[in-house]
Amino acid sequence: MGKVVLFVVLSFALLAFKCFADDYFTSADEKIVEEIKQTFPYTAPHVRKVEKLKAEEVYQVVAGNNVLYYLKTKDGKYKYLMFGGIFTHTGKNLTEEKLAEIRKEAVSNNLKDLVEKRGVNTVKVGNGKGRYEVYAFISTRCPHCKNFYNFIKSKKDVTSYFFIVDQSNFAKAVLCGAISLDDLAREDVTKSDAVSLISNCSTDGLSKAEKILKENLELSRKMGAFAVPYVIIVDEKTSRVEVIRGADVKKIEEFLKGEGR
Repeated sequence: MGKVVLFVVLSFALLAFKCFADDYFTSADEKIVEEIKQTFPYTAPHVRKVEKLKAEEVYQVVAGNNVLYYLKTKDGKYKYLMFGGIFTHTGKNLTEEKLAEIRKEAVSNNLKDLVEKRGVNTVKVGNGKGRYEVYAFISTRCPHCKNFYNFIKSKKDVTSYFFIVDQSNFAKAVLCGAISLDDLAREDVTKSDAVSLISNCSTDGLSKAEKILKENLELSRKMGAFAVPYVIIVDEKTSRVEVIRGADVKKIEEFLKGEGR
């Protein structure tokens, strides 16, 4: 079996019982130093020192919707917890591949909840008769979310459901009907006093808005949406589902054209 060289971007939470960090590392052979420089030539000018971590076993751990790594020596004397991305020498991000798998699984398990909540917990754009359905978790204070909103609302054959997750007064004002998502593109609205905006909400409307925002935030966590915009696109014709993090317009365009499979 061929040797696999990994480039690791990480931060360590060391779970061990030694007093000094030096106990965990030993000097690396000069051959390894040269191997790193040859395998990852873009690091060569910057490599100052290479040390070997005392660990022979590495385990990938799925914790909730996150991925981390558990490392240890065979005798269990040294143990570590590692956060960050692991890349192969060809540039493949193994951590991101696993995270993508986790996100798809989370969406598959909870898609029914999205459909059930879309009627009351979202801002709907489109007539509901298009081939594509978009479920997007957004924040009213996020510029990338605004850009995504303006992009997707112009698309034909698409019905979009926006789950607002921030707990701001702007979000409450949108959900109680005092302003619209379109209004958030206006400078006079975004620079206005949000408290004055929700003063236009009825007591019942404001209470319902607060309830919806809490439910949306909880649902976003179940979906693995820890950053916004977080977009889920469903092709009603083929039942294909795509999860897209961020306002990746190119990837969304490819999906809507039936590409990027």
